[in-house]
Amino acid sequence: MSGLSIALVLLAATPARGAEETATVADNLDARHHVGFQLGGSAFAQIVYRLRVVGHAYLEIGGAAVPEGTLNTSVGFVVAHATGTRFFPYAGAGVGFGGMSGRDANKNAAGQECGIDTPGCSWSSRTMGFFHIRAGAGVVLDTARHISLGLDIGSWIGATSHVTDDGNGGRTSSSRRIVWPMAGLAFLYSF
Repeated sequence: MSGLSIALVLLAATPARGAEETATVADNLDARHHVGFQLGGSAFAQIVYRLRVVGHAYLEIGGAAVPEGTLNTSVGFVVAHATGTRFFPYAGAGVGFGGMSGRDANKNAAGQECGIDTPGCSWSSRTMGFFHIRAGAGVVLDTARHISLGLDIGSWIGATSHVTDDGNGGRTSSSRRIVWPMAGLAFLYSF
């Protein structure tokens, strides 16, 4: 009896022949998870994860870091609309942060290698906190409706700051408000 049960479960789990050809864009948008990468949009460059919350509304979390002090992160919401074709419009908004810091030189004025506590080693940092808002269009690329590509435009609204330290106690800082136009490209796999 258990062999028959296993066979019925496997048969029920196997998609019907031609199911991939009958998949719709809504199948891609209805997927619970989306993972991929993004250039622009909600951050500079990052790995991104979208979790479907309700309908075609998603929580989007992303981030990337590079050794020696470069980081960017973002969190926000995206809403998409199924059109019955491979194309779908979407809009998003959220907050982001980017920053980089490090030494300005490998040696101080006396010729010593710069370490954590070496006097006379200058360093600087640049940071940016922003609110992002964007709208765009996506296209589903494959017949199984798992891979999508999105292109959006929008704006980053926030502030940048720049801090420098000469390594001898002299520190300067500056900041300014920003309103930057931006464009974004996202490549996502849904499951």
